[in-house]
Amino acid sequence: MKKATSKLFALVVTLILCVSFAGCAFFPFNRGDKSELVDSSSVSSGIIFEQQNQGRTLYTDYAEVAPKVMRSVVVIEMPDISGYGSGVIVEIDDQKYILTCHHVISSGGNFNVYIPDENSRNMGDSDYNEEYVLSGVIQANRALTQFNEVSLVGGDKDADIAVLKINKTGLDLQTSPIPANGYSISYAEKVFAIGNPGGTLPMTFMGGNISYLRRSTFFSTIGELELIQHNVSINHGSSGGGLYNMYGELIGITNGGNDAYYNLNYAIPFDGDNGYVNIAKQLIGSYNSLNNNFGYITGRWALGISVTTSAAATNGSTIGVSLVNNGGNSDGILKVNDRILKISFVANGVTQSFDATNNSELTYALSQAKKVIQADPQNPATITVRVYRPSEGKQLSLDVQIKDQFIFCDTGIYN
Repeated sequence: MKKATSKLFALVVTLILCVSFAGCAFFPFNRGDKSELVDSSSVSSGIIFEQQNQGRTLYTDYAEVAPKVMRSVVVIEMPDISGYGSGVIVEIDDQKYILTCHHVISSGGNFNVYIPDENSRNMGDSDYNEEYVLSGVIQANRALTQFNEVSLVGGDKDADIAVLKINKTGLDLQTSPIPANGYSISYAEKVFAIGNPGGTLPMTFMGGNISYLRRSTFFSTIGELELIQHNVSINHGSSGGGLYNMYGELIGITNGGNDAYYNLNYAIPFDGDNGYVNIAKQLIGSYNSLNNNFGYITGRWALGISVTTSAAATNGSTIGVSLVNNGGNSDGILKVNDRILKISFVANGVTQSFDATNNSELTYALSQAKKVIQADPQNPATITVRVYRPSEGKQLSLDVQIKDQFIFCDTGIYN
């Protein structure tokens, strides 16, 4: 499953857990209007993560630092698809949350969270305290799910971050602090990860070093991300687990690996616009149970289509439109069975054009567009989609205005 190739200087890696191309394929319907929405970045400034500004200790031995955080890494089970991932408990404004990767929970439906118990036991241990198994469900009606033992706050596919909220009280929980103010990662810095390889080996410790500070990394199901590259062993089931420095601070969320190069693995950094701290703050700040909104990142968008692939190309493309979302950006423009060939847009006065004849090409093209285009209903940008339309037997260049934004899969499109 893990295979890497070179594409326009972007390193192609596969996700630790399989996800569908669409990512936001479930609940694709409209709800609400933009008057209900706030600017997610403006409401995030007052949200405070737990930090270690006082009494930080730089450990030299893994055996000393790992116990400081090992109980904060949880197992996330998606039983409807027999999938597993990991997550990390953090404290934000005196509330316990779980950070994980969006692709871990993107299938929706039922999920279970297994937290290491008060004696550092986990699922599989015969005397594990099942009080530490929390259940929840991800479905369209957020108001009906917010009082589960653990519930979804929101998720952002473009940054591959999701936030869960622990609603059950009375548990002895360990949390992972974020880095103290002024900290930045260093090349070759000693780090470690904790995760759940294979979905059956919780609390597995893995040690190593930072091998590159920021690597532009392309995922064929997500797009391009700027990630921490490290040589800590990461396996299927460890997506969403913690990458830590020797202060015991959560410097990244592990999310990718690559079998083509031994121990070449990735983590979402804590800092930057798409770092987990900024994204989590916006998701937490913007979710609103009264209006049935999950948390979101303002300006995110999608074409508003689902696609399928075929082994045989039609007019040079293996990508076919299988669904056009009602009310979405492509509604009335693209049609079912259109074969996508190319994506073009203007950025800083220069037209950029990308082939989009297969999944990886289409995802890459859209990820480049999303770097420079935000959804703006008042001043919408235009993306030109070149398609072959079998019903007409010809190629067409169709202009799609980017005016509506997807606010995470579960909440649909806001018009």
